[in-house]
Amino acid sequence: MSLRTVLATSAVTALALGCSSAPGSSAEELARSRAALTPQVSGADIVSLALANVGGMACGTNSLGGTTFESSCTGNGGQPEYWCADFAQWVWAHSGVDTSGLDAAAGSFYCYGQNNGTLSNTPQPGDAVVFDYQGNCVADHVAIVTQVNSNGTIESASGDWGGQSGSEATFSSTSHVVLNSPAYDGTVGGTPSVIGMTISGYIAPKGGLAQAYAASYVKQSFPLASTALQMTAGQTIPSYIEMKNSGGLTWDSNTRLATTQPRDRMSAFADSSWISPNRLAAVSGTVPPGGTYKFQFNLHAPSTPGTYYEYFNLVEEGVAWFSDPGQGGPPDNDLEVQVVVVAGPATPDAGTTGGGADGGSSSGSSSGDASSGGSGSSSGGLTWGTDAGTLPGDDAGSMDGPSGSSGGCRVAPGDASGGLAGWLAVVGLLVVGVRRRGHATGMEP
Repeated sequence: MSLRTVLATSAVTALALGCSSAPGSSAEELARSRAALTPQVSGADIVSLALANVGGMACGTNSLGGTTFESSCTGNGGQPEYWCADFAQWVWAHSGVDTSGLDAAAGSFYCYGQNNGTLSNTPQPGDAVVFDYQGNCVADHVAIVTQVNSNGTIESASGDWGGQSGSEATFSSTSHVVLNSPAYDGTVGGTPSVIGMTISGYIAPKGGLAQAYAASYVKQSFPLASTALQMTAGQTIPSYIEMKNSGGLTWDSNTRLATTQPRDRMSAFADSSWISPNRLAAVSGTVPPGGTYKFQFNLHAPSTPGTYYEYFNLVEEGVAWFSDPGQGGPPDNDLEVQVVVVAGPATPDAGTTGGGADGGSSSGSSSGDASSGGSGSSSGGLTWGTDAGTLPGDDAGSMDGPSGSSGGCRVAPGDASGGLAGWLAVVGLLVVGVRRRGHATGMEP
């Protein structure tokens, strides 16, 4: 991520002391003078504004063209004050949040959550995260949650981080807005090393957050990634992934299921049912918030045997990936399929009798709701759907995805019946020969 900066770890003690300043009144009065713009604010807007100011300083120019974050430059008797709460409040206020009740004290966010019923143990992008809360609206630090991962880790943007040791003015005039990374464990009560303070809770704005684009998993036709789906080389299996619109915007024909890890990677399992080699399917019609949609596509096994992994996610073409900072997810590595491709039927050499395990045609079946695929692989080049276009993508690589139960292969008789008939004829001739030799020697048949 281009906005990531190296986390400065010096003067953490000074940072903690600075952000635990007692509640004041000037910032609160300013906040109360603002009218709330909407009952729900976009978490994506909050994250975008926070990240746009990474590198900013207490008295510098912010991304909106102004100077300072609230009273960051003058709150300390005309000098810079400890300003982690100033930054978080400024981001919220300029994203449309009603910030009544917030001030320059980090702990004011915790009390805001208590008073408005938005204090939680579960983070979401755009929340404020408070550290080392001590009661009476006093805490050591507050930051903005910029990313929430499926494994419970988070990233956050912190104001007033990494300043030089010294007085409040010295520290605050040399500190910056930083992205706290790498991602750290977001469990409330934990003390992530990248922060050095204990997570006390997460606070959402009044009215909650509306994630612009978000999806939650419903079901899929193939197994989850812990178990492999077995396919024969060249086999095609009709498949689907069903997702629920858990965001704030309606899905349309630009909402598409795409390859990830990396994004836009050309898939080895694409066929002509796909929009393009890195776009599996698109929404037909519209899907309002709360609705579900089944993205349908084929999985066409490549000709080379091996274990493949495929990852998928949703993208609103030209707008955002659902896993982008501020969107509601899922992460790029959540939707996956693991496929074990085995060799297809062996072709008997001329003059030999077919049969055995490799002698017949095979058809694969997948567990779960997957439809059985035929064994026919398409020959020649693929013709993509009408929406196909030139899309960015990397060279085809291994595919990642959720594992599921094995599909298994069923061996058909193939040419074995012809071979058996031939052997029976030979045995019959041998019996006749024995009978004839018995009569010639006077033996009973």
